[in-house]
Amino acid sequence: MGAEDVKLFIAGEWTEGTGDEFYKLVSPATGEHIANIPIASRADVDRAVAAAHTAQEEIKFWSPFERAEVCYRMADAIDANAEEIARIQTLEQGKPYFSESLGDVASASANLRKAAEDVKRLSGENRPSSDRNKRVFTFRRPIGVWAAITPFNFPITTPVEYIAPGFATGNTVIVKPPEFTSWALLKMAEAFVDVGLPAGTISILPGAGAVGEMLTDHPGVDAIGFTGSTATGAKILSKMGIKRSASGR
Repeated sequence: MGAEDVKLFIAGEWTEGTGDEFYKLVSPATGEHIANIPIASRADVDRAVAAAHTAQEEIKFWSPFERAEVCYRMADAIDANAEEIARIQTLEQGKPYFSESLGDVASASANLRKAAEDVKRLSGENRPSSDRNKRVFTFRRPIGVWAAITPFNFPITTPVEYIAPGFATGNTVIVKPPEFTSWALLKMAEAFVDVGLPAGTISILPGAGAVGEMLTDHPGVDAIGFTGSTATGAKILSKMGIKRSASGR
């Protein structure tokens, strides 16, 4: 069986991208060359960011219940392809199939269902007013376009920890996984097609630190989510300017 030529997921489409760099993915489980992963270029990043802004202008007006319904559809689509997603994760990352990879897929779909229910109960507050003729209240609104930079150890679970609450609350998300553990996530992205998402709501751009830096300092990215080492986190903070941030475990 030959190596598979994997494609990027940008603006709701599968594409080879505009770059000429590929990562030769060798399975730590079998030692075989199993896939060729395209590395996102600057043009790919620009396209993903532009599409994310267009999509966000639409979904920010959706009701929480509309976004929750799409989260459930994505979760169902992931569950329907769980065995194949888990198989690829085991091949590319080395986790045991039955004891870990299948559980990681289940956690990803569970996070989407959890976000769907949480957003229905996410509300603002009424606050005391010093003026008897005025009422003061707060409400929440989406931030915009998020870039999520995720690690190798939970290749599908951690990205969905950003995608699920991000989309549920009206944001769009561009995920930058490591090039050597991105195939399973790209396979999972099939769950993001034909479920009612505007093109550009979610994009997946594999690559090393250079791709992360393109997103970190991109003027069209509003916020950065990061899970990884303290050293890399400090580097991101030093480059991201006034963007908002969130970090994982």
